[in-house]
Amino acid sequence: MSIVNYNVVELVDSPVIKKMRYYGKHLPVPTDTDCRLLVLDHCLQKGVRVIPTPLDVQRNKISWLGFQNETYYPESMFRWVGDQEHPELWGLVFKHFEQMQDWITDDLQQKVDLMSDSNRMKHFFNRQSSTRAVWSAKHPFVYGIAASNAEKISYMTIPKLSSFVLHQALAVDHIHEGNMKEVLLDPALRRSLCMMASPYKLVELDDFAISNHEVELFANILAMDNIAESYYIEIEDDVKHYMHESSYSNEWHEHGGDYTGTLGAGCMRYDRCQPFLDIYEDCEHCKILVMKDQDGGIVARALLWQNVSVHRRVNTINIMDRVYTLRNAYEPLMIQWAKDNGYHYKKLQSYNSAVLINPTTGKEMRGQVRIPIEWPENGYNKLPYIDTYAHIYPELGFMSNSSRVRPIDTASIRRINPRSTDGYYREVRNYA
Repeated sequence: MSIVNYNVVELVDSPVIKKMRYYGKHLPVPTDTDCRLLVLDHCLQKGVRVIPTPLDVQRNKISWLGFQNETYYPESMFRWVGDQEHPELWGLVFKHFEQMQDWITDDLQQKVDLMSDSNRMKHFFNRQSSTRAVWSAKHPFVYGIAASNAEKISYMTIPKLSSFVLHQALAVDHIHEGNMKEVLLDPALRRSLCMMASPYKLVELDDFAISNHEVELFANILAMDNIAESYYIEIEDDVKHYMHESSYSNEWHEHGGDYTGTLGAGCMRYDRCQPFLDIYEDCEHCKILVMKDQDGGIVARALLWQNVSVHRRVNTINIMDRVYTLRNAYEPLMIQWAKDNGYHYKKLQSYNSAVLINPTTGKEMRGQVRIPIEWPENGYNKLPYIDTYAHIYPELGFMSNSSRVRPIDTASIRRINPRSTDGYYREVRNYA
């Protein structure tokens, strides 16, 4: 075992330390490590406990300040044990800690990939290690999906890892050979070693600044598999029926028809609105996607637009329009269905957002969508409140997300804008 004396250690100014130096006591620390050492704790009878502050860690601004005032960490974190020249935990931290911040299991990475790039929870897991500050003993790292609860995240802490390293000599050898990631991502090890927390608690432990809404969206993704066991998704032709509140799940009816999500608040769910929906029934490009419970009641819906064109593009596309749900937890399953079935879907589930996401590439698409319609000779008496494609051009034979369509000659064209919950709409003119 290599020994160095106090002369190479940055010591606190303490009478106890000075007395220990006088009696010639030594610190059991490696001599082949280019680092300075901080005294964490000291006792004349027991010696001192130190923690290294490696130069590369200092350079990347990983904060060890939270450790300097802690005195209850396992001793294995700060000393050599046995006759082997293998570092204990602090030596492993010295070598691997930065990389550990970025390690997550494959199953968790798949869930993370389902999030939009704008969600900061995606940044939470994929950010560079240099942006993570170690500030407490509860600092989480090496993330995965909890084995006992798929809606929670498993993670490691320094005390947990220290205990493991101290009692697993074989693992220390394995780690020394550079296979630390393989060891720490092992499912069997994680079941016995990891702690778990909800996404909300996890960002709190990490001191990560993020909105509750963004965390909720990720929590909904984690819940997808459990939800999928109780619900099924299918395409239906009867748009009128599935937009009516009578088709809703008992989950909504049990609340007495009170507000429950965007579906419960849908303005087209009433009896009086049924005649407004004729335009959907008449359009051969329009279907409705519904998520049903085991009793056939719906908990989510979205209009589907099939084989529609995008201005100046050759190929037609399929689109899943705005998703309405009784609970936000149902939304990720609808979006996953769109991805699996080749449907472009909205980046934001709101009436005024028209940006689509390509199901294959994940890239945003901003274009003038044109949905073919056959406008009756006498027109429609009333129209539904239309979210995304709320610009209808009767003479041109399509509805669109754009109000900027221009006639090909000097004449004007009529544009209908159905944005009333009472079925009324206004007509304006677009000019060349």
